[in-house]
Parts: sequence; C-alpha cells; structure tokens
Amino acid sequence: MLKKLFIIALVWWCVLGVLAVEEKEKEEELESSTSVVPRIFIQECFVNLHAGQNCALHPDLNYDLICDMWSYCSEGRCEDTLEIGSTCQQNVTKCNPNSYCSSDSICVPHKSVLLNGNCQVDRDCIGNNTICSSGKCVLKDNICVVDLDCQAGYYCKFTNIDIKKNGTCAPKHLDGACVSSSECSYPKICGYENNDSENKICMEKLVKNRGSKCADPYECEIDHFCRNGTCATVQKAKTTCKSSCDCDEKDYCSYDMVLNKQVCKNWEQIWLNRMCTFVQKDLTECAHKNSCPYENQPEIKSNDCILDKCDTEYKRYTDQCTPYQKLFNSANNLGLPTFLVLVLSIVSIILL
Repeated sequence: MLKKLFIIALVWWCVLGVLAVEEKEKEEELESSTSVVPRIFIQECFVNLHAGQNCALHPDLNYDLICDMWSYCSEGRCEDTLEIGSTCQQNVTKCNPNSYCSSDSICVPHKSVLLNGNCQVDRDCIGNNTICSSGKCVLKDNICVVDLDCQAGYYCKFTNIDIKKNGTCAPKHLDGACVSSSECSYPKICGYENNDSENKICMEKLVKNRGSKCADPYECEIDHFCRNGTCATVQKAKTTCKSSCDCDEKDYCSYDMVLNKQVCKNWEQIWLNRMCTFVQKDLTECAHKNSCPYENQPEIKSNDCILDKCDTEYKRYTDQCTPYQKLFNSANNLGLPTFLVLVLSIVSIILL
C-alpha cells in the first residue's frame, strides 16, 4: 500500500512539474508573440505582427500591436488580407497590398494595373501620371514623371535630371554611359567606371570592395554599402529594442535572424544585409523574366504583374527586408507537456 502511495505521489509530482513547464512556455510564447517586429516603422510606438498572431491589447505593453501589410486584426487575431474581387467591409476587413475596399464592398486595385490593363478609375492604374481612359490604363499626354509610368523595359527620361518633370519613356540599355540605375537593364546598375573616373556606366551589381568609389547602393559587395561616395562595411547592430521608440531618431527596431533578437538598425543594416540582398535579387530576376515593371532600387513596389507572377518572391522580399519573424506555435495545439499530463493521470488512476 505504501509503495502504491509513493508511486502515486511521484506521478503527481511529475504532473505538477510538467504543468509548471507548460505554463512557463505559454508565458514565453506570449512574450514572443508580442515583441517581434516583422515589419518596421520609424519612430512609431507599435509592433507589427504576422497573420495568425495575437493582436489583442496587452496591459503590460507601452506600445500597440498592429498586423502587418498582409493581415488585419479581427477579434484579437491577425487574419490574412483579402484577394482582389473578394467581398470586404470598409474599416473592418482589409484587402491585399495595392488594393482597397470599394464603396461596393469589393476589393479592387490601387495603383497596380499595368498600362493597357483594364481599369475603372484613375487610381487603379500604376504610376503617378496615368489615367483610366475608355476602360484602359494609359499615360496622360504621353508624359511620365516616374519610371512606373512606363511599360516594362522602359524608364522615364528627363531633360533635366534634377527637376524630373515632363519626362518621356525611353528603352533601358544594358551597356554604355548612364545617369541613374533606372536606365540600366536587368541585372545591371549605374556606377562609376573606376575609382579615377567621373563617368558612370551600366555595370554588374555587388562587385566593388571596401574603399572603392561608388554612387549606387548596390555597387559595393555584399555586407557593404555606399557611404558618402565610398564603399564601406555595414556595421553590426547591437542595441536591443522592443519598438522603434527605443532607438535613435533615424533607426528602426527590427528582428535580426543571426542574433535571434530585436535590435536597432539603420537603413543600410536593413536594406543591404545579406538575406535582403539575396531575396531582392530573386524578386528582380522574376520580375524581369515575366516582363513586370519595377524600379531599379532597394525598395520595390508591387503591382498586378508582380503579385501574379512573383507572389512568392515578393512575400519573401517583404519578410526578409523589413524583416522576417517565424510564427509562434498556436496555444490551442495539444503539445507534448499536455500529452504527458494525460498519460500520467491515467497511470495514477490505474494504480488506485
């Protein structure tokens, strides 16, 4: 009898221990779910979360929990945004990036329909000087003001590069002299021909080492950036943070996959880190392959073509470059600790 009582006591000691571990894991899970920063916003007191994470207010936080660009908060949980054509509710649900909820409660495009694509209103169309004419997106007065006013393979060429108005769409080129990277065809950018030259040419990305003369962010090799006209090493981020309010004025609070924690980062540490460089390359390669228009710069805006042909690459790009955070496990799953509690409880009942 004493032996049975000893075994029962031992079993329930194990049960209580497992329950304590499970409770601690739940607390850590909650802390993890409310402290990650998949998206970053300069000097704003909130943290952005992925679909599936808890967006309910937490009394111990001094900042808000906001769902990222691919999700919206509904009943305390970040839900996936809605596809174009889906039924939506204004100020309640949220449509995919580059779309909005119309007065007819349907998700419709916003500045994402390509030239000659079907449209209903001007704001459906890509670029800044396009209009919807007879149901098609066209360039107004054949004048461009940004590169996205032009079709894929073209850029907006200005008579005066400093004024940038009343431009004309001109074909990009792979070699030769250039003024900016927007006129260079994939996969090249516009950079100085050599350290002693003031001439710029269309050249390969990520080829110049530390100390080289540069103009474009992607002239310098990986883990380097163009600082005041010279390639310099990207410094490692060290200061930990919970939101951008914890960082210097021009820094962002972002998740570092190598350090496995949130740290304050500047522009170069975010956009020119190794992972962001790789996924940006994949995205531009996909856009070029599918004749999708895009701007030849670190920050790439989506459009109908990119979302249709390069959806996976674009989501990976927005994750890694702003940056990425894995989802935590759902508290509703039956984990191993709970399973052990059930088994031990059955054993004690049998012994009784």
